[in-house]
Amino acid sequence: MDAEELIRKCEAITLQSEEDNMISFGRNMKVRGERLVAHCLVGKILQTRSVPREGLRAAMQQAWRTTKEMKVESLRDNIFIFKFASESEKKRILFGGPWHFDRSLMVVTEPMGIGDVKKQDFTHAPFWVQIHNIPIMCMDKEIIQEIGGRIGKVQEVETNDAGECMGSFVRVRIMVNVTRPLPKRLLLKLEDGGQISLRIAYEKLPDFCFCCGLIGHRYRECIDYKGQSKDDLTYGAWMRAQTRAERARQARDKDRGNGDKEPSNTVPGSQEQQEQIRKNTGRANPDENGGGSKSTQTNMGTSSNPMRDSQVEEVGGGALNGERLKQIDCNKFAAKT
Repeated sequence: MDAEELIRKCEAITLQSEEDNMISFGRNMKVRGERLVAHCLVGKILQTRSVPREGLRAAMQQAWRTTKEMKVESLRDNIFIFKFASESEKKRILFGGPWHFDRSLMVVTEPMGIGDVKKQDFTHAPFWVQIHNIPIMCMDKEIIQEIGGRIGKVQEVETNDAGECMGSFVRVRIMVNVTRPLPKRLLLKLEDGGQISLRIAYEKLPDFCFCCGLIGHRYRECIDYKGQSKDDLTYGAWMRAQTRAERARQARDKDRGNGDKEPSNTVPGSQEQQEQIRKNTGRANPDENGGGSKSTQTNMGTSSNPMRDSQVEEVGGGALNGERLKQIDCNKFAAKT
């Protein structure tokens, strides 16, 4: 028996052995599998530390407020499967993100295909994104949708009852690619050659790297970090924005703080009125005057303080060096406006 014939026989034996061990994923398996998947989500926590299953289950059970106890099992590399009591509860969680665990982003998605863990897509997560400094002529839903599309896939543009997007900023729900640095500003190119910088802030933004802009690690863990001061880094906490609930709570707290004050009967502009204003504004409020509270530092996007706004521009200004910002040509909006 020559060598070639021996090789052919060995290959035939190997193929026969593989065929004997092969299992066909037939219709019955698929039906049962689809029934199982209908109640399941898979999630990946983007952090370098290992996540304990029981700690995750307890935390998310409380955060999600499920009507019945959910099941959580670890798959691999901070990837978990969540099984819910109903498909409606699963949908509520799926579309209610972004979700965090231990200050880290958890990308939640439905199992793809047969559910091969290696082929699941954890690259995108939904965020409510605030776009600031929008010109009035661009406060149109279609225009905002096109502008938001430069950040990611737009799911929703928030409008008022009249279908308008007018305000100090616009809110857009966007599927953001979390494998890339977070966009922090866009450039709107004008007809006269000028440009307007549109600042971007993210609601419910978890820990991310102030050095490279990626979600999943902190700046001290980044390979690009060279020991520079936190204030000198390209990104910062100024990219975090208050949620609608946080703004409402802040307004309630402010009203509650003014509730114990007696109504003023003085004439506007009189000495008594001026004295009262002086006394009221003399009470330092860290949340309004940059006193260093955590909520202030992480929610600078909604500030109306001109000093703070200028600091934001200054901190973000370093990003213009060596970075190609996405430009939006304003001329294409001329017909719409």
